[in-house]
Amino acid sequence: MEYYKLTDKLNNNEVVKCNGNNYCVYSCGMEEWIPTNIFTQYLCLDSEFFGKFVSISEDEAIRIINEKRTQLNDLLKLAYNVAKEAHTGQLDKGGNDYFNHPQAVSNALYDTEHKIVAYLHDVVEDTATTLQNLADLGFTSRIVKSVGAISKTKGVSYEKYLEQVKQDSNARYVKIEDIKHNMELKRIANPTEKDFARLKKYQKALIYLDD
Repeated sequence: MEYYKLTDKLNNNEVVKCNGNNYCVYSCGMEEWIPTNIFTQYLCLDSEFFGKFVSISEDEAIRIINEKRTQLNDLLKLAYNVAKEAHTGQLDKGGNDYFNHPQAVSNALYDTEHKIVAYLHDVVEDTATTLQNLADLGFTSRIVKSVGAISKTKGVSYEKYLEQVKQDSNARYVKIEDIKHNMELKRIANPTEKDFARLKKYQKALIYLDD
């Protein structure tokens, strides 16, 4: 068994476990090793990430993972507070406290990084909060990038937006749960034809993201 630490800014301190040609990263929250293809980017000459890793011992890998778990748990609490404050006074289409939505999406996920992105997934799109604000608060580059990926940009088609989401692992998992929660029409007292049309749109999006 071999262990590597990624050293680029985006995935800094991510630990990769290698067993032959099988690579895994550790999921804090799920508390298990998850198969990944991320390391192939660090072995490819044409990749911007090529060679940005170092070999480490198993003890060092465990130490880094424990530090990462603590960091992510702290950021999860921060994400909760940021989202709650940012969405204060906002209501969803059913007239409910909007914060209930990111909280429900986060609760549906297990990986801590996914849960953080879930809390923050609408703050840039729907509030005055910016990606730079999140970075200044101490959220990691990868979390900030994922929030950016899941935030809709004016002038970008829904199809292009979904492509953008699908290319980011965190954003993809969060968006799937976001769509599932938005498909719960019981949150709306009297659904209209517009609501049912949106439901069909979400069903197609789920198929695309799940593929």
